[in-house]
Amino acid sequence: MKLEIGTVSVESVVSGSQTRYRDGLLEIDADELLDLARRDPRITRVRLDLAHPGDSTRIVNVQDVIEPRRKVEGPGVAYPGVCGQSTETVGRGRTLRFGNVGVTMCADLLPYKSAPFTIFRGSVDMSGPGATEPYSALHHICLTFETDDQLGYPERNEAAWRATFAVADRLAQLLPDQRPDAIETYELAPADSTLPRMLLLTNIHSVEHHSGTVHGFGEAVYGLSRLHPPWLLHPNEILDGCIAKRNTWINANDPFAKALVHAHNHDFNVLGVLVQRTRWSYQSEKDLTAHQMAKLARMLGADGVIIASDAGGNDFVEVALTVRACIRAGLQTVLMSTEESSEDGAKPPWLFTIPEADAVVSLGSGGSAFGQGGRVVRSAMERAIGGSVLYTDGNALDGAPVPATAEVAGGGSTGGRWGSGVQSCFDY
Repeated sequence: MKLEIGTVSVESVVSGSQTRYRDGLLEIDADELLDLARRDPRITRVRLDLAHPGDSTRIVNVQDVIEPRRKVEGPGVAYPGVCGQSTETVGRGRTLRFGNVGVTMCADLLPYKSAPFTIFRGSVDMSGPGATEPYSALHHICLTFETDDQLGYPERNEAAWRATFAVADRLAQLLPDQRPDAIETYELAPADSTLPRMLLLTNIHSVEHHSGTVHGFGEAVYGLSRLHPPWLLHPNEILDGCIAKRNTWINANDPFAKALVHAHNHDFNVLGVLVQRTRWSYQSEKDLTAHQMAKLARMLGADGVIIASDAGGNDFVEVALTVRACIRAGLQTVLMSTEESSEDGAKPPWLFTIPEADAVVSLGSGGSAFGQGGRVVRSAMERAIGGSVLYTDGNALDGAPVPATAEVAGGGSTGGRWGSGVQSCFDY
């Protein structure tokens, strides 16, 4: 299973008379893209803005960032299963991408009526001490949506997502005519049999059971966002966009999946990726998914597992139980996880401890140096995109709104997901 990903680098994005790309310059016809985004009658209004690295700009109400991609060789499509697209298995052939660009979905929406405020309303600082995430280095084509408030949140989200993917796909139509600046190859060739056999266990959460609808909110695997048992994927499938929505850009550029493929036949014999859904309702369900993850790892012949998680609260229960189940199954187990927000250091890093765990890597705190009472604050900005207020994440999930351009504490959109942020640690 060999995948080539070709990058067409974008150095600048500007508004112009037509949508085209040439020599690092992506020109967009804003009217054309807005007409495309307005086609769904559930959308009542949409605005397009551009944001660039280094701008004194904060993007708020960020629901997703999508990288324009197009498959030019091999089966399937970019972002399979999303918005009615083919669900054919991806991970082979050649895919082209616009590097350094994100089509950004901004909407003051929740997945369901009673959802906590702040965890579903991300933000991105384009400059200053808050510009610590990979999104801060992208050129953003921001679409700010207003949707029919007579409809339920799931339908309103689905409308905005469909429009955002449609705009990203329009830009991706430019890619087949371009010569990539760089090509990365990903393949798990037959490996040295003496190397330790390794699996990556990754966790993505589902909130669909809360919303009571088949319209998914959050990360979808081949378009499916509902709770499901563990799923075995080739890392190439992830890098080819099979996990999309909510964290589309960061999943398609998953640093763990990339590192795993590059470590194959050097440090490990990589067997694949097990994807686990979190946020099951009952303890018995959480226990079951943990036991199944450990069982599948053993059946696949793994000697060890790397468990990746950025989930806190309810979702961390399944992660912790899976760590314990894997250790008890005799697997060498490494947990790589973000920590709970700091709250002046008074909040424990995890929901509960795992006495058996002896190999843990911290991917940073959701609040990090920007947490409540932190030593550093995010700078005031000259401009805000996506809304007029920012929902902070202090001690309560539904933190009080502040002006979107204000100086503020609190994390951003990804919280350095998978350790992808650029902040360093400090000793204390």
